[in-house]
Amino acid sequence: MAEEEAAHRRKEESRALDADIENLKSTNRETMGGQLSALIIAVVTVVAGSVTAINGAEMAGGFIGTGGVASLVAVFIYGRSIKHK
Repeated sequence: MAEEEAAHRRKEESRALDADIENLKSTNRETMGGQLSALIIAVVTVVAGSVTAINGAEMAGGFIGTGGVASLVAVFIYGRSIKHK
């Protein structure tokens, strides 16, 4: 009887560990997707701001480039503060 209980307990613990591993893999995929999206947004806004500034609208280019990167920083900080609560 005790051996059956021990085998059942080990089987359930193994299932729980497998579920935890799958959850971590899913979380890592979501994190990588978010980081890749943020990188693309940052590059696009900096390039767009640079092109705008080179074509004569320095102020507008500065606002475009700075605004894009600043919004990503704000989202990052907001996301971190939610995780810590």
